[in-house]
Amino acid sequence: MAIATGVVVSAVTVWSASPVHLASSSDANFYLVLFAGPGAIIGGLLARKLALYLPVIKLKLFFSSWIILTGAAMLIKVW
Repeated sequence: MAIATGVVVSAVTVWSASPVHLASSSDANFYLVLFAGPGAIIGGLLARKLALYLPVIKLKLFFSSWIILTGAAMLIKVW
């Protein structure tokens, strides 16, 4: 039930904000959208293969390391 609630809230948020971003005076970067869509699809396909390949503990360790490294890289970039 929690996942369904999150999906519904996310969908309502996106649909309610879309007129603002699709207006002619919008500063939305549509080149980013062109890469984000295919990137999400490719990432989802690769993540599925990775999730089926790795055992649960190693998968959790991999993604926790990924989040820590990404956060550290962002902190270093800001500094």
